[in-house]
Amino acid sequence: MDNNEKLELIKTIYQETVLKRNMKNGYEVLKKYHPQKLYKYRECNEYNFKALEDRKAWFSNAINWNDPLDYSVAFDFQSDADKLKESFDEYSIRLALMLMNGYISSYCDQKKQDYETISKAYYSIVSENGVDFDKIVEKLTPYVGDKVSRQIAVKTIETFHMPEKECNDKFENLMNGIIRINKQLKDDTFMYCMSETRTNPHQWSMYAAEGKGFCIGYTLEPKNESEKTLHMNLLPVYYGEKKNLSLVDYIMEGLSAYFGFGDNFDERIAQQIFISLFIKEIEWQGEQEWRIGLNKIQMPEGTNLVDFDFASEIILGQNIEKSNELRLIEIAKKLNIPIYKRKLDALQSRFVIEPLLTNY
Repeated sequence: MDNNEKLELIKTIYQETVLKRNMKNGYEVLKKYHPQKLYKYRECNEYNFKALEDRKAWFSNAINWNDPLDYSVAFDFQSDADKLKESFDEYSIRLALMLMNGYISSYCDQKKQDYETISKAYYSIVSENGVDFDKIVEKLTPYVGDKVSRQIAVKTIETFHMPEKECNDKFENLMNGIIRINKQLKDDTFMYCMSETRTNPHQWSMYAAEGKGFCIGYTLEPKNESEKTLHMNLLPVYYGEKKNLSLVDYIMEGLSAYFGFGDNFDERIAQQIFISLFIKEIEWQGEQEWRIGLNKIQMPEGTNLVDFDFASEIILGQNIEKSNELRLIEIAKKLNIPIYKRKLDALQSRFVIEPLLTNY
């Protein structure tokens, strides 16, 4: 798959599994594109040896990754602040509508009322007549009664006449909420990241201790439901520009949906957020990354180690210490998988990977 095909696959999986909630179709699509093999570069230490030997994988928390922009949603708050100044009146109206939507939604949840019917009645009168106390009461009374319709009308007047400072404070609260969501996404997500290649020099240097470590080759063929769940959560990374999402645009365009415009806006925003979680800067493209992601509730209790019985080969780094080499040979014997070693060719011109001669 090339880079653009990976982006289309991410979009397709979002459509199938998130929007349509058709996990079966989503998985059938994924299986067509999953690489035959994936690789994980590791340093030599007893912890990594033990995990491999026990057929487990350490799913790391996204908040601890080496790229702080990875698995996050990008917003440009300075651009939003500039937009806010340029169109403050329009923004303040849309913000007021958004806050009133929350107020009405909360009321309907508490009183078990039909939110769709009441919200449509409310927005129809506001869009036609503006903030008119009597009209709001008249329109909503048949649905919620005189007392509640008056409460909504009073709340509407208060909300639509927010002073500028309060309006700015509300926007700042929304920005802080987005920051918390970004952090929560990372806090709640655990991933195992792998590569399509076992020959990338950058990864051998960065993740395998400059060739003193090793690389695990995985053949991801699920043998049970638990392994199938892991397989279903395997997606590629797309390398390119992570587009900034605008909070002001979200409010402006999103609220217009209530007046008959942008009916698919929420879906588009949700898709942009989903896709942005799988985008990395182009500089990382050589890693050819795929990742399995699990939510906190899917993780084993009290550990980041997940059953991962997919190892099908081990490749030793060219600078590995002899004691570590012998340890990994013993693990390969136990797992009954082949073992290879990365080394310079006879001309000392390039690295090759060759079978390691052992007695088993």
